[in-house]
Amino acid sequence: MNDEGPSNTKHSGSSFDDSLDEEGIRECVDAVSLRRLVRYLLGNADRIGWPPDKLSRCQKLVCAAFRTDFVPIDRESKIGIAMATKGLVPLNGLRHPPTVGTSGWYIWWGEQLSTDDDFFVPLHARHFFDEFLEPAALLGLAPGSRFIWTMDCLDVWNDPSLLNC
Repeated sequence: MNDEGPSNTKHSGSSFDDSLDEEGIRECVDAVSLRRLVRYLLGNADRIGWPPDKLSRCQKLVCAAFRTDFVPIDRESKIGIAMATKGLVPLNGLRHPPTVGTSGWYIWWGEQLSTDDDFFVPLHARHFFDEFLEPAALLGLAPGSRFIWTMDCLDVWNDPSLLNC
C-alpha cells in the first residue's frame, strides 16, 4: 500500500473498454447495458410503446455510446421490415439515407438477407416503436449504420457502401 496518499495520476493501465475488447466481451456488455438502459428509460410504463421524448433521449444516448451522429426518424416514415423472419436470431438492421416518406432502415431476423422483391414490407416507424421496444433504441443511428443483435451480443458498425445507393 502506498503511504503517500492517493496518486496524482489521472489514469493508469488500460481503459475499461480495452479490457473488455481483450476479453472479447465488449459487444456482450454493450448489449446487456443497452437492454438495461431501455428498461430504465421506460420506467414503469406499460410495454405498449415508447413515449416520444423518452425514445429520443434513449436513441441519443445509444448514438453517443457508439460514437455516431443522432439522425432521428419521423414516426410517420416507413421502415422496410421482414415480418416473415420475426423470431429468428439474430436481429439485423441497416440504414440507407432516408428518402421522402422512408427512414432508410431495413430490419430482418435470421442469418440470411433475401433479395426477393417481397422480403421487406413497409411499416410505419410508430408501429415499430410500439411493438419492438428494445430495437427501437437503435433507430437513431446515422445512415450508413448496421447492427446485429442477439440476446447476448450487440455489434454496431459503419458501412459506407450504404450511403452510395
